[in-house]
Amino acid sequence: MPTAAIELAEIHPSDEQEFEQVLQEYLRELDVIAGGEPPPGQTYAYPFWEELWRESGAHARFWIVVDEGKVGCILLRDIPAAEWPDLPLPTQITEFCVFLPFRNREIGSAVLKFLIDDFRQRGEILTWDCLKLNTQAERLYDRVVGEYGKGAGVNWLCRKTESLAETGPTLRYVCVPDSP
Repeated sequence: MPTAAIELAEIHPSDEQEFEQVLQEYLRELDVIAGGEPPPGQTYAYPFWEELWRESGAHARFWIVVDEGKVGCILLRDIPAAEWPDLPLPTQITEFCVFLPFRNREIGSAVLKFLIDDFRQRGEILTWDCLKLNTQAERLYDRVVGEYGKGAGVNWLCRKTESLAETGPTLRYVCVPDSP
């Protein structure tokens, strides 16, 4: 467990250039995981970049901060889901990245546990996807959901399914209030 406090700090429009560079490196890393060999100097455009800044109510952007330093970022967005009409809009983790020098320090686990606990306490749905090829992320998600997503006595259900997305085999994690 990390010894320092982990905070989520909003990414402001004044951080746009730095954040764009972080997302480009993150997308490059995902491309390598998926088996691509990007040419040196290739830039990546985040496909939903304009939406991140226009739809402030539907998207939330956060730096993951430890000891006043940025160690990662996380993007959340509200998504429509007809299968849960009586609950607030589900929130999807669209991107979740701990920067390479800070991995394997339990930072990702702590952030995910915080989010699961926060959504569980509010009775809201949290969902996220993971490329099946990203085995490091899959191990993290499986471990955290297995040990922390059980609900601790609250009607709460976390499940994992597999599907084929445009980017390849994808795992979907959903944590949802269970019917009483």
